[in-house]
Amino acid sequence: MELHIYGDKTEQHLHRQAIEDISLYYNLPIDQVMLTYERELGRMSKAARVRIYLPILIRRRMKIIFNRQ
Repeated sequence: MELHIYGDKTEQHLHRQAIEDISLYYNLPIDQVMLTYERELGRMSKAARVRIYLPILIRRRMKIIFNRQ
């Protein structure tokens, strides 16, 4: 995981936990979840005013993405 995408260490920890949770819930490899998660993070973080909500919003988006597969 690259730190610059995540902001700071605290934000990185929140995103890492979200990735692990999603991986366990959908029984998918962390690498696969991380690629999709980081793509969505890059897209959403451009417009985010309050970055603390990003893990929640991205989890919702990941649910939509992985339920389609």
